[in-house]
Amino acid sequence: MTAESSSPPQKWKRLKTVVRSAAAAIESEPKHLVSLKPLAEEALELLAGKPSLEALEEIDYLMQRIEDFVAKWRPSPNPSPGIFYVQPGWASSTDKDAQEAHRIVQELRACKFDATDDEPTEGTMKIFVSHSSTDKQIAEAFVIFLRAALPLAAKDIRCTSVDGYKLPAGTHSDEQLRQEVFDAQAFLALLSPTSIQSIYVMFELGVTLPLQSIPM
Repeated sequence: MTAESSSPPQKWKRLKTVVRSAAAAIESEPKHLVSLKPLAEEALELLAGKPSLEALEEIDYLMQRIEDFVAKWRPSPNPSPGIFYVQPGWASSTDKDAQEAHRIVQELRACKFDATDDEPTEGTMKIFVSHSSTDKQIAEAFVIFLRAALPLAAKDIRCTSVDGYKLPAGTHSDEQLRQEVFDAQAFLALLSPTSIQSIYVMFELGVTLPLQSIPM
């Protein structure tokens, strides 16, 4: 692979091709995949603009929604004896494209974008989700719920254990978290038996709440 083919512009172009392929597969099966069409169209609109970390995270979220939907057509890893299942072509194609998009997104996350695109600007954080990393699955489901219910972009939410909502690489985590807790328009804590034992959750709660209001 040449240096040019592995450059961020080439990866961005490849991501655009993969998303177009997924959009074509979705278009070919309106009966089952009609609800995915707006997601693919929004991803393509983002890819038509300037590459940025914000756009990348939004595309990753959209493609994850698409992959989650078509996953139900995957062959079972433990099929019943005597039952032969063939995955529909449109489901297989969409599934593979979504997974390929995630792979390219991961590669692009390690690339250097323009500083104005790569660094969050002050005042953009709308919701800070405080939680324990052991509650990652709950936190991820909660973020998906927020995105489905409210007009929020990936940059509007900080949820440190969920891909697409983590701190930028190289960030001084304690200082960044303290600043974002203060700056966020809304602070939401996912309290569980594990999270109330977490030093970080207690730190984040301590920044926003009087000590006596913290459940122990």
